Amino acid sequence: MNTNVVGVYETENGVKIETNKETFFTKKVIVTIPPLIATLISFSPELPPEVNETMNKTHTWMSNAIKVGLTFKTPFWRAKNFSGMLIGQVGAVTELYDHNDAQNSHFALMGFVNEGLRDVSIENRKQRILDYLSKYLGAEALDYLTYEEKDWSQDKHTSCETIKSIYMSPSYGNPVFSKSYMGGKLRFSGAETSTIHGGYMDGAIYSGINTVKKFLG
Repeated sequence: MNTNVVGVYETENGVKIETNKETFFTKKVIVTIPPLIATLISFSPELPPEVNETMNKTHTWMSNAIKVGLTFKTPFWRAKNFSGMLIGQVGAVTELYDHNDAQNSHFALMGFVNEGLRDVSIENRKQRILDYLSKYLGAEALDYLTYEEKDWSQDKHTSCETIKSIYMSPSYGNPVFSKSYMGGKLRFSGAETSTIHGGYMDGAIYSGINTVKKFLG
């Protein structure tokens, strides 16, 4: 809990990992945090210049996003023949999706909040979101069980002080992330390094599986 890696150093028999609390030793290591955030880690020997340059230029998919999620007793939108999907760039919620579980035992709506609401109070933002949902889905949206929001720009493991909004999908899967470093002891993996579905969970899974295969191959 609250342990941050500050240094990754090659040793004769493996890799030494220093954190803000203790030191670990391992044979190999996979860095899975966003490449831009990984630039805060000290590597020895230093990574090639082209790797550092690419890491600094790789946009973190969720770094500027605000997400909101609400749970309900019933999927009231389905009773109205609504999909639960809302898409728009001027409202309080820019994207909203039906997030019921596969067993249809838990009912939820989840989406992305307009970044312009980052500058208002939490109470004001919540009210605008609820007003927006009730306008397009019905007053039942106000009868929620739980309300949660997450501003990823405030998460130090996802974002940094230099966040910026990108409305065109950034290019992911740079070839430098498919190579190994520190004599084959260090590899990168994660959503932003994936050659397919970059930025998405599918990309993270694809990248993880392929990285492990390369280590075991």
